[in-house]
Amino acid sequence: MASLQNGLWLISGKIGDKVYVIKNGKNYVRSLPGKSSKLPTEKQLAWRTSFAMATQFLMPISSLINESYRKINPKKSGLQFSIRQLLKEALTGVYPHVEIDPSKVILIRGNLPAPSGNMTYVARTNELDFHWPQISNDYQNFSDELGILIWCPTLNEFYSELNSGVHRDQEFCTIPIPLEFKGQEIHVWLFYRSTDHRSFSNTTYMGQVHGQR
Repeated sequence: MASLQNGLWLISGKIGDKVYVIKNGKNYVRSLPGKSSKLPTEKQLAWRTSFAMATQFLMPISSLINESYRKINPKKSGLQFSIRQLLKEALTGVYPHVEIDPSKVILIRGNLPAPSGNMTYVARTNELDFHWPQISNDYQNFSDELGILIWCPTLNEFYSELNSGVHRDQEFCTIPIPLEFKGQEIHVWLFYRSTDHRSFSNTTYMGQVHGQR
C-alpha cells in the first residue's frame, strides 16, 4: 500500500523480499528474514514435541478449561495456563520418550473445595463407584454439582459429564464408563461446579482403570 505524504508517495507493505514501513512520515525498509539453514537442536525438538503433546491433550476440553479460569482471571486464557502447568509439572521421561503423568495434571481450577474420596471399578457392570466423606454442616454449598472427566489415552479422547445430577451432600454415586472406552485404559478426574455454573473447584485425580472387555 502507498500513501501520499508531503507530496511524496510513501510505501507500506511487502514487495518482493522487502518490507516497507511508514513511521513519523518517513519510509523504512527491511529485508524479510530468510529461512534458517540450521537444524533444530535436541532441546528445541524436545520443546516442540512436549508443547504439541500438551496442546493435543487439553484441546478437547479447552472451552471448559477457559470457562473455569474466567472466575480466577477473566483476562487470561485458561488453556494457556493449563498448558504451562502441564509442561512444568506433569511431564515424565526424556525426549523422545516423553509422556504425560495424569496424576499431576490439574484440568480445572477454581475456588470451591475440591472433591475427595475413593473410586472403585465395578467390572461386572463397567461402572465407577465414588464414595466421599460426609461434609461439615458448616459448609453452605451443598448443592455444588459433581463433574466427571474421563480420558482414554489410546483413543486420545475425553468424556465429560457436566450435568450428573449428583451433589456434594450425597456422599456416593455411580457413573457408567462410556461404551467406546470399554476395555481400554482410562484416567478419571472429579470436580465441583456451582449451581449457577460460575464457580468451580480444582480437579481431583481419582486414578487409573484398566477396564474389562
